[in-house]
Amino acid sequence: MEHGPAEKPAWLVTPSDPQPGMIWDELAPGRIALGLLTSVTAEEFAVLCCYLAEFRRNRVGMDGSARKDLRAHLNAFGFNPSALAKLGIATPKPGKQTKNPFASLA
Repeated sequence: MEHGPAEKPAWLVTPSDPQPGMIWDELAPGRIALGLLTSVTAEEFAVLCCYLAEFRRNRVGMDGSARKDLRAHLNAFGFNPSALAKLGIATPKPGKQTKNPFASLA
């Protein structure tokens, strides 16, 4: 299956609740850059945006089931170092050399 570019679903942007769409705009570029957000995963990412909007509105009142779903969606899109490692995406260590030390030998 070919993975095309991710597009924000039309249903995510509503005048009555613009926050999920705003969260998409805020977070999507980073997930696209990591290759985690594509046309195949766009709907699931939109669901994550809805959960995050609810969490930002009601941190204390969000029930345990919704919090569990939120965590699962955050992990699926690599929003913590452990999730990134499970997805096979390395995170640079602060102060570590990121250049190839053997580049000058080529």
